[in-house]
Amino acid sequence: MSTTAAPVDEPLPSTALTRAAPTPLGTTHDDFVHMNTAHCESGVTASLLADAGHPIGEPMAFGVGGGLFFAHMPFAKIMGLPLTTFRSFPGTLFSSAAKRLGVRFTSESFRNADVGMARLDTLLDQGRRVGLQVNIFWLDYIPRQLRIHFNAHNLIVVERRQDAYLVSDPVVEELYECSADSLRRARFSGGAKVWGSGRLYYPDELPEQLELRGAVLGGLRQVCHRMLRIPRVVPWFGVQGIGHLAKQVERWPQTQGEERAREYLASVVRMQEEIGTGGAGFRYLFGAFLQQAAEQLAWPQLEDMAEPATQVGDHWRRWALHASRMARGKPSQDWPELAEGLRDMASRERAFLEELDRVRTAGPPPRRVPQLPDPNASHHESNPG
Repeated sequence: MSTTAAPVDEPLPSTALTRAAPTPLGTTHDDFVHMNTAHCESGVTASLLADAGHPIGEPMAFGVGGGLFFAHMPFAKIMGLPLTTFRSFPGTLFSSAAKRLGVRFTSESFRNADVGMARLDTLLDQGRRVGLQVNIFWLDYIPRQLRIHFNAHNLIVVERRQDAYLVSDPVVEELYECSADSLRRARFSGGAKVWGSGRLYYPDELPEQLELRGAVLGGLRQVCHRMLRIPRVVPWFGVQGIGHLAKQVERWPQTQGEERAREYLASVVRMQEEIGTGGAGFRYLFGAFLQQAAEQLAWPQLEDMAEPATQVGDHWRRWALHASRMARGKPSQDWPELAEGLRDMASRERAFLEELDRVRTAGPPPRRVPQLPDPNASHHESNPG
């Protein structure tokens, strides 16, 4: 299959965006099993590990990768709107999870589209499954109404075909083919190129057994540090970033005008509830991680933190309901009330994370070491008198 095509900056013909709905291709191909998950990068991470023989699941991948985060950055715009994120920055979840689990991996980016596509073909010809970071707008199997220009979506390429690629995209329920031209554009054109171009990644070597204990502790430490301990001179990140967003929300009607303020607010809700979070800004997914990690490590104090994480998610979801009504021009709360709701969220997140940090610092119960029989005692017992 040729990797040359029209320049990625040229527009696609109109038929490329209005073509008939693609055909789903099931959930398995050879020995590969597709996973439909809450979030793209944690889903790809879990899927790549499962394909290599280590099925840890999405919540565990999200947690050990330190996925939980918050940032509101007015200076970084996506489609003209300030960037709000409820998770770690793209690319960091896979790499952090892999490092903590002892997985050697390769990550590559490319300046030239032809070189990047040729590299992908070479890896696929070697039988590798390859993770990609792409702009979701150009993926021709995604319904048109769900596409936005954002080049931080993740998927797996399973194999290449005559003029297409078989892809496993965690946000859809089955495998699909993606045309070669569409995938090329998704990797190398359009959107906010905040995080590089053409990135691909894949595991190289995996240990026979993953060491979850250290990986769980590392993920918890990263989440607690970034959410609680970023200096105040950097107000956009962590729990203090939620308070910073509250100030912005309160000012938007005056600084941006009512209509533009509603657009800004809709963007926050979209990032919290719609852009592959599983709802509540990943807080539900993190709660599932805490529960699974507690079971794996026999750590009851950590299991006790799963319910508070879910409760924080519930409060985020209720706030999103009021915010979405305001964004539609049918408010159930005014702007100061929405801002106060965010300040309340910051207080709740801080209380939850400070308690989680105390549990983390105390650590899980020590591993039980089997007690071997005393050879002398055994000798005396077998030779009485």
